[in-house]
Amino acid sequence: MSLYLGPSKFKELYLGSNKIKEAYIGSNKVYSSFPYKTVKIGNQIWMAESLADEDGGSGVTKWEMGEYYGHAAGTRYVYTLDAAIRISAKYASLGFHIPTRAEAEQLFNYVGGTSIAGKKLKAKVGWYNNSNGTDDYGFTFYAARGPGYSGYTQSLSWFWTQTLDGLYQFSTGNSVKREGTWDRNWTVQVRLVKSST
Repeated sequence: MSLYLGPSKFKELYLGSNKIKEAYIGSNKVYSSFPYKTVKIGNQIWMAESLADEDGGSGVTKWEMGEYYGHAAGTRYVYTLDAAIRISAKYASLGFHIPTRAEAEQLFNYVGGTSIAGKKLKAKVGWYNNSNGTDDYGFTFYAARGPGYSGYTQSLSWFWTQTLDGLYQFSTGNSVKREGTWDRNWTVQVRLVKSST
């Protein structure tokens, strides 16, 4: 059975209790209760977009970004570490979680190491002064430094791991840098991951 919605084709539908349980768009599995694009990289399944969820609690900032370098950046959500842990818990039943430092390093090693991972995982548009990535694996990581910063909004971005010593910075260069120290109350993007089965 196939269903077409605009240019997207749901190649398979699983129906139970009259609800769509899961579907495939291209090679990416999409869950009705996990409404994010995903991509398989090595033996990991990563969100191919950043978390955009809120629960009314503290530590979540919703930011209307506008347009940067020819890219309509739209709305981004950034989180303190505690908020990221709290909100990501709702996806645990589907196997998705905030990556550990080891899981993030596994991703970077798979794509060629931290010296080139930034280039290969960054989005093809929207980064400062055309410092875009090649997005070789469909990870599509956009710049989003967060509201309240002056300048360089589209030249830096981070995502959380479960520990403060495992926060990774993407910048205008090709590499990904691990931050040694961080404040859990600063706000950055969140990507969830699960092991491939």
